Amino acid sequence: MARPDFTPDQLMELNRLGVSDEQVTELRTTLVFIRAITSPRAARNDVAVLLKDVERLSSDLVRKLDALAGLPDAAHGTAFAKIEERYWQERPEDDGHNVAAAIGPRLSALVKVAREAQADLPDHPTRNKAGDPRPIRSIQDALLRGWIAARGSRIRVSGYYETEEAMVAAAQQNPPLPRYPKEFLPSVSEGSSFHEIVGICYLAAGYKGFPKRALQAYNKHYNDRRRELLRGLEAAIAVEKEGAPQNHRR
Repeated sequence: MARPDFTPDQLMELNRLGVSDEQVTELRTTLVFIRAITSPRAARNDVAVLLKDVERLSSDLVRKLDALAGLPDAAHGTAFAKIEERYWQERPEDDGHNVAAAIGPRLSALVKVAREAQADLPDHPTRNKAGDPRPIRSIQDALLRGWIAARGSRIRVSGYYETEEAMVAAAQQNPPLPRYPKEFLPSVSEGSSFHEIVGICYLAAGYKGFPKRALQAYNKHYNDRRRELLRGLEAAIAVEKEGAPQNHRR
């Protein structure tokens, strides 16, 4: 399966929405993640059959190699000698006094992990995670990383300066970043830039339809987190005000 990417029309639409080339580059990295999360999940029985085959074939090969090494008759002895002669030419770095000793432990481990993997399969039918909010977070992060990459690693000037001239000089050497565009903030509003960018990314990743539940779930988490941070900031300011010394007139 080819790596997902934007079509020329999708790139034009992203450009119309104000998405920079640097942001497009970052968004491309999210497409694989979106596809992995939203692709239809394999049926449990189909996976179980494949794991069972690995377990059975590996176990059969362990027994066959042990039988050859036992040399019960001329046919086994001849087959054993021919395999031994050629195997060590192909794999001189392997350890073991014979092929069974070299491969057997690995095959036994494969039998064990294939059996354990079957036991780990869910009892209920698996479904794709179209409502998973993580891809939406990856889109938001990609937009922010690309926006910063387009403007370098500049940071806002802070600190103490003895004179206003020194502060101005520092600001000129290290100009602050402009405010992050509100168009790139999470939004569930149809027609908003973020809403449209999400739709384009999901479509480019191969998802049919719009991830309404995923966007709603992430937008709720995002807004709840913002409110929590604001409450914490307000509480810290209140504590600082209470502890500040009061100026009294004489």
